[in-house]
Amino acid sequence: MLRTLFRRLLVTHLLVAWVALAAVAAFSSHLFRRYYLAAKQRELVHVAEQIASMAAPMLADPERRDDLALLAHASARALNGRVCIFSRRERGLAAVSEAQPGARPTVTEQEQATDQVSVTTTKVECLPGPALSVAVPIEEFRTGRKVGTVLVRCAVSDINVVVRAERALTVAAGGGAAVLALLLALGLSRPVSRRLEAMSKVATDIADGDLGRRVPEVGTAEVRRLASSLNTMSDSLRRAFGDLERERDRLADILAGMAEGVAAFDRQGRAQVVNERAQELVGLDVAALKDGRLPDELADEIWARRAIEAARTGQVEEKEWTQEIGDTALRFRLTPIRGRFGGAVLLVEDIGQARRLERMRREFVANASHQLRAPLTSMRGFLEAISDGTADTTEARERCVAVALEEVAQMQVLVSQLLALSRLQAHAVEWEQSEVDLREIARRAVRRLEPQAQAKDVRVQLKAGGEVVELKGDAVWLGEAALNLIENSIHYSPRGGEVLVQVGRRNGRGFLEVVDQGPGLASDDLELVWERFQRAANGQPNGGAGLGLAITREIVQQHGGTVLARSAIGVGSTFGFELPISEGSAGATVPKQE
Repeated sequence: MLRTLFRRLLVTHLLVAWVALAAVAAFSSHLFRRYYLAAKQRELVHVAEQIASMAAPMLADPERRDDLALLAHASARALNGRVCIFSRRERGLAAVSEAQPGARPTVTEQEQATDQVSVTTTKVECLPGPALSVAVPIEEFRTGRKVGTVLVRCAVSDINVVVRAERALTVAAGGGAAVLALLLALGLSRPVSRRLEAMSKVATDIADGDLGRRVPEVGTAEVRRLASSLNTMSDSLRRAFGDLERERDRLADILAGMAEGVAAFDRQGRAQVVNERAQELVGLDVAALKDGRLPDELADEIWARRAIEAARTGQVEEKEWTQEIGDTALRFRLTPIRGRFGGAVLLVEDIGQARRLERMRREFVANASHQLRAPLTSMRGFLEAISDGTADTTEARERCVAVALEEVAQMQVLVSQLLALSRLQAHAVEWEQSEVDLREIARRAVRRLEPQAQAKDVRVQLKAGGEVVELKGDAVWLGEAALNLIENSIHYSPRGGEVLVQVGRRNGRGFLEVVDQGPGLASDDLELVWERFQRAANGQPNGGAGLGLAITREIVQQHGGTVLARSAIGVGSTFGFELPISEGSAGATVPKQE
């Protein structure tokens, strides 16, 4: 490309030089010819006027005709042309410059009888090429009367010789100028072509995506401006592409963070943008619909057919509908893209979770109402007995008040547990994080439950090794979790039974397990034991609302741990949890819930 550009510049310089040379040669030749022709005309007119002044007295004297012939002959030799003298009195030729007497010139009547100076170009047989013909009237000196005409004819071949000489000189000068132009073209074109070649390479690299390339701003002013413009364009493109890339990444982050699935289709029905959530909900990816045709695995999907049809036609039959896919329910929203690009956007929302939450809310309200109805009914019966006098003795009234107070206490515990579970599930608990020892948490829980264990004749034994089990968390809430597990085991243990509380390390994590000798649970009940309001079928009367284990699970999970349960009918049960410890690579911290 460098050679091609260099040759073009060189040929252009030479063409410009030769065209200019040809124009100058033609114009100068024309000017020189006109100049010499005008000078020759003036010279012939002047000579003809002098001949006319000398021939006037000779025409008046017939004896001087020989002098008139000598005048014509001498003048013709001086001019290297022809001289003719006409007499109006004799109406014919009075003298001529030809040596042959029989040779008579061809003269028009107008030239013979002219009353003023006239100049014409004509062809003369005895002269080479075209000739200038000058006719001047002869006047008498005293009267001014026209007595004759002087006709002078002279060839212009000498003018052509001068013009050819001038043209040759111009061509020679032009040849030198062409050589000089060639040298200048070699000196100027090569650097310019090299810089333009460098700019061409940089422009090609920019087109290929290398926006960091720059051109040195050197050379002539025009080349520097071109290099500066190219560098400015590269910087602008780099900023523009950077902005586009940031916008694309921002859009990708937004789509990736959306809880709904989003799929965008172009006018041909090809999937252009599909976020991860859409792939999870309906198994759709860009490759599945990249050519705008339904693959076999999506041929029966209503949402796929509607999306492609809406993208191609811009019309939507149904903008929103619900569809069961697998074990979940999805809500689809379809919107055409109004604009020159066209297409459609499909929004997919998982409403299965919302339905489950709504079902859980209804069940929660029903269970809470059921749990509150029994103590309220009992309280109302005892209070009515006092009010209507059924309890007519002091002892009866005291017994009614005692039972009512006991029911109020149970209701207070139930309400407190409901509030605690609600706060935990809403992540509204502000954790007071600190370094705690899981062994100390277990000891405090055992001490708090000693009166309850003694009242039921159950022996609680703590087995904690000498190894410190430190973890980071909220000591009060972790104590609540341990207290619920131990209290649950005491409640379901038979009289004279034993509850074993074990604390230690296992697989890099701290654990707390409570083993009882209760009736045990079936495998079906074991899966539901951590749910709220769930109690074993063989539970003791007034054994609680079934919220303790649900609260424990929420506390442990929000501390980054897991709960565990093992049981068998007639053998007993083991409940516990594991938490990450603070030391070593297994250590972990619990984030504060806002």
